[in-house]
Amino acid sequence: MRWLLILSLFAVTTVNPSQKKQAETQPQSTNTQSLPNPTSPVTVVVNQPAPETHKDASKKQARDWYDILVLIAAFVAAFIGLRSLHQVKRQAEATEAAANAAKDNARAVINAERAWVMASIQRVPGQGTLGIQTTNGEGITTTGYPVRIVTKNDGKTPAWIVEKRAVFVIRKHSEPLPAEPDINSMKIIQDSLEPLTVGEETKLDKTLTSVGIQDYDHPAYIYGRIKYRDVFSDNRETFFGYEVAVNGHLERLSGYPKYNTNK
Repeated sequence: MRWLLILSLFAVTTVNPSQKKQAETQPQSTNTQSLPNPTSPVTVVVNQPAPETHKDASKKQARDWYDILVLIAAFVAAFIGLRSLHQVKRQAEATEAAANAAKDNARAVINAERAWVMASIQRVPGQGTLGIQTTNGEGITTTGYPVRIVTKNDGKTPAWIVEKRAVFVIRKHSEPLPAEPDINSMKIIQDSLEPLTVGEETKLDKTLTSVGIQDYDHPAYIYGRIKYRDVFSDNRETFFGYEVAVNGHLERLSGYPKYNTNK
């Protein structure tokens, strides 16, 4: 029994060396077949972009059309905005014109119904036509001119005269009057309230004086202001201006429109 076991072990350990060598060389041949042939060419592709697909081209074309539509919409919006601004401007101008027309209409209505106090001057009857010269102790000569100031309400509303001012001046011919009457140079000849009904006329006699002697080289002027109020306004004015001729004749002052006006 022991000998039988020894013979079996010997049979296993003594395998055919040719078979063992064939078994060892087969994997090497298999590995050699899987390797590429070193003599065959190898093609290497480096950083080559992938070809654009039809889907990508469609997306790009859609984006281009979108940009065009956005640009067109921007132009249309700008046009609409400018047109709207123009319409708003025209509407504002029309509104302003309508407001001005309404204002002018209201002013016309007031002017038609307000009080209009007119003023004029006359020579005082019985006082002569020439000025009166007097010389004081210092040799200064003054000229006095008696006048009658007439005020009349030619409007449709009663008025209250608040103040009357007037001045008589003798100036050199080379020294013209100011373009507008100097209120501060006028003397107050009445500061008491005086009612003046529609169509009513009042008169006030005063002697106005000025330093100097009137002649052709030294013309004389009389001008003044009547301040009054009515139901529409508390501040109304009438200015009057006259040139006194050497012969004493009174004429409305020409060339100075601010000296004969109503406010």
